[in-house]
Amino acid sequence: MEIPIILPLRISADTGAKVDHLLVLASDRIAADPEVLVPIYDGTFRLHCPMPDGYTPRMNRWGRELSARVNRRGWLFEINEDSDGISGGWMASCIPPAMYRVFLAAWLASSQARQLELFA
Repeated sequence: MEIPIILPLRISADTGAKVDHLLVLASDRIAADPEVLVPIYDGTFRLHCPMPDGYTPRMNRWGRELSARVNRRGWLFEINEDSDGISGGWMASCIPPAMYRVFLAAWLASSQARQLELFA
């Protein structure tokens, strides 16, 4: 499958999130398996993973999953806490820098876990 977005993944440069290493790992994961990008009706893509242990939802108290939206140019511009029919989160410059770390680390951990299941 062709990679439908421009890599590497990017975030707003003024966030101070210090997640360059996680963005590289996430970009490599997408390049290796583009099907992890779930297309959305508006032409963007969704990445999702379970909430990490110890994480307390702040925007959706019923949240069970984290998701992020990425546009075709590779910008990660939204992070949400999702549950059945409910989503609450942050967009663009309103994303707290720590949320980039939380989401990317959780997504990479869950993606690697699913990948390892193939060899079990």
